[in-house]
Amino acid sequence: MYYAFFGLQEKPFSVTPDPRFLFLSQSHQEALGHLLYGIDERKGFIAITGEVGTGKTLLCRALLERLGHHVRTALVFNSFMSDLELLCSITEDFGIPAVESTRKALIDRLNAFLIQEFREGRNAVLIVDEAQNLAPEVLEQIRMLSNLETERGKLLQIILVGQPELRQQLARADLRQLNQRIAIRYHLRPFNHRETTDYINHRLLVAGSHGGVKFSPRALACIYRHSQGIPRNINLLCDRALLSAYVQGSLVVDRKLVRHASLELAGEDRGAGRSWVGGSRRGRLMTQGMIAGLALTLAAGAWLSYQRQPHVGLVALIADARRAIGHDGSTAGTSEASIMAKAPAAPSDPPERPEGAQLDRQEIPAALPAEHLADAGPAAVVAAEPTEQSPVAAAEPAFLALEGEVLLRAMLWEYRRDLQRSSEGGRATLPGIAASFGLQMVSIRPDLQRLKQFRVASLVETSAATGTEPTQFILRAAAPDGVELMDALGAFRRLTNAEFAAMWSGRAYLFYRTRATTQRILSLGKQGVEVRSLQLRLGELGYFGAEPSGVFDEATAEAVRRFQRDHDLQIDGAAGTATKAVLYHLVGQSLLEAGHP
Repeated sequence: MYYAFFGLQEKPFSVTPDPRFLFLSQSHQEALGHLLYGIDERKGFIAITGEVGTGKTLLCRALLERLGHHVRTALVFNSFMSDLELLCSITEDFGIPAVESTRKALIDRLNAFLIQEFREGRNAVLIVDEAQNLAPEVLEQIRMLSNLETERGKLLQIILVGQPELRQQLARADLRQLNQRIAIRYHLRPFNHRETTDYINHRLLVAGSHGGVKFSPRALACIYRHSQGIPRNINLLCDRALLSAYVQGSLVVDRKLVRHASLELAGEDRGAGRSWVGGSRRGRLMTQGMIAGLALTLAAGAWLSYQRQPHVGLVALIADARRAIGHDGSTAGTSEASIMAKAPAAPSDPPERPEGAQLDRQEIPAALPAEHLADAGPAAVVAAEPTEQSPVAAAEPAFLALEGEVLLRAMLWEYRRDLQRSSEGGRATLPGIAASFGLQMVSIRPDLQRLKQFRVASLVETSAATGTEPTQFILRAAAPDGVELMDALGAFRRLTNAEFAAMWSGRAYLFYRTRATTQRILSLGKQGVEVRSLQLRLGELGYFGAEPSGVFDEATAEAVRRFQRDHDLQIDGAAGTATKAVLYHLVGQSLLEAGHP
């Protein structure tokens, strides 16, 4: 009921497991990598566990989207069944015709099917969700299915997905044979603070947000604390907080609304700051039980295609950059090492950071999603491996956050999606996507020193190899010794100046609000508040030394010419859109404010 008020196309925080909203945290990426490896290498048994609401079912949907036509799959979502019912379900899902329903007949037909698939170069995968509910005799039947093999590998790859109780179940003495056969295990972790923020922004973007609704930093910290980083809890909390914001007619969700939503979900009307997922054990179990029951009811209906933007990953570009500057990190008298090693995880409840304050070291994804590595080729794998620490990491420089990052990420995300969907006759363009956000774009070619002086986030174009299609990333922070880039999915890396220069094409894109004031050209003879504002901004940067008068005189024109000369702009002494855009970015005027005198 509220999404239209916030400019959304659909509800962003539904608890239904819709694959379009899948967000791959570092833990989810690692789990997906384990699954793909186990299937490709025919490892047999794989066990994936995680707390209630951590996205296990959604991860299975994402896995199915990544398996090729050479893999046949059978899925079991109802784990409350007998061993015979399980065999019937498996054969039915594989499309094996039913003749007899005896255990021997079902196993014989399944074995014949698997051998035929193996001969034709195909693989077969059985996925059992909510496997912690399987009875011991059913798990033993599943173990017997793993005996279907050849001398070259397992005919059937079996994936058991369940809650932590599954590990306890497998540890039983009477199931030790099954436990010993599990070749790959992985436990999904809840989100950390940074991933929680990225998850919320990701779901808003998929729901069609153009920046119309915002969660304050304190609200995001409060959501993380009360949800404990569990996606389903985050969805429930954000949904209730948005409803409260809608009732109050506010486009900003603050900490007070989040705390009120947490108390409502806990069924309390007193106390402040008490987590609705951190109360008594009985209440917590009841809440989880109700949520799990709802999810099981709705899961069968959620079978939508997961869409994600394939693009050149940062890791591939970094690998090319490292080759360009040499493995020892040296180039043209500049001594730089490889990209920064993985930083420590963010604290569980970090304090709110004031605008313009230094960025603390935060957890950097160890690798981008698997499809990025596949697209990038072998170089990406090399770049994703641990490397020695760079001077940027060792010296801990002051990386200053730039404004406008969230809006640029929304725009870049939509641009990458439209690029994937567009045909040759209707190719998406960056200026066109910017216009849909009410922004205009200016393309410039500054040197690196000038680029790092901007106080508002911009897009930079990278092209790490000859013939590689240019790719855009967000310049989200800068320091004397390096920069920090982010892609549309929220993955970010810190690079040294030499590494960035090796991959940067030299082009940058600036964005500003489309307003009448930004379209007007200020030139000799013009008067008014806009001219005075221009003189003030030029004065802040040291180009205009006189008292602002509001009259565009020769001294103002000369100040504009010097500014244009220093920033490689057309030198005409008039302040047009390009000159204003560069000026806005240098004085730190945000994308939302740009255009106001």
